[in-house]
Amino acid sequence: MSLRVFLPPSRTEEAQAEITLDGDESHYLAKVRRARVGDSVEVLGGAAGQAWSARVVALERRAARVLLLAPLPPPQPPPPLRLVLLGMPDAPAVLDSLSAASEAGATRLALVRCARSQGRGPSPARVARVLRAAQRQCGRRLALVVEGLEQPWTLERALEHHAEWPGHVAWARGRGRPSAADLDAPAPGRRLLVGPEGGLTDGEVTLAMDAGFQMLSLGPWVLRTPTAVVAGLARLLPRST
Repeated sequence: MSLRVFLPPSRTEEAQAEITLDGDESHYLAKVRRARVGDSVEVLGGAAGQAWSARVVALERRAARVLLLAPLPPPQPPPPLRLVLLGMPDAPAVLDSLSAASEAGATRLALVRCARSQGRGPSPARVARVLRAAQRQCGRRLALVVEGLEQPWTLERALEHHAEWPGHVAWARGRGRPSAADLDAPAPGRRLLVGPEGGLTDGEVTLAMDAGFQMLSLGPWVLRTPTAVVAGLARLLPRST
């Protein structure tokens, strides 16, 4: 894995700027990754998804400094828009699903209260830590946007969100599958509905189908929710990706 750190919040910089990382990032660089002065790093940060090549110029446990060398070009082609509608499993599985969705290329994820959803969601602080770790791991420029964290959406609201995008039900018992041509057809974005542990009820699947969603087979086996997120997003990748 490349050595990646994050700009302090609300900061934008220019090449040849020397910046001091915040305490968490300094600790990660010095103590977790045991970087050395002179090591190359990638710096992520900013609302527009900037990334920089940089070099470590000073290492202290709570105040490491890096020199920004040059902006890194944005990924080409731009990542496709993918919205995951996640039927809430228990809190640990929610965190695993968020990490999986981030690393598999989702752009947004909404937590949805379904009939078989379990308990409460994780705290915003835990979610932020998991999303930062996933972004650091995969190198994506922008963090996954999570909605419904404080108040999970109803399924009805979720099915109406971005109704102009094709929708796919990933917990569909293998019935019916869109063709490769359907999945590759131009669309402004795509939606993926994943059920909680135990799956969607028949009534919930019917509700999704009535809203225009298609079944998306993920194979013959029953998958855990985080695994279904990865498998579903992988199926929605354009074949040219």
